[in-house]
Amino acid sequence: MNAAELDAILVTARSAAREAATFVHGGFRKHPVVEHKGVVDLVRASIATARRSCVSA
Repeated sequence: MNAAELDAILVTARSAAREAATFVHGGFRKHPVVEHKGVVDLVRASIATARRSCVSA
């Protein structure tokens, strides 16, 4: 891998990190909706939304 490829990866990683931080900050200190994913596996609505957004990207 050369420097230009590493720079491109860094730009993408920074963009993803900023988007994730914005998403997490939006749900910080809120009362999340919790749904049952399985018998004991609970999923917050924010995590479910994040997963859907990653899959659709």
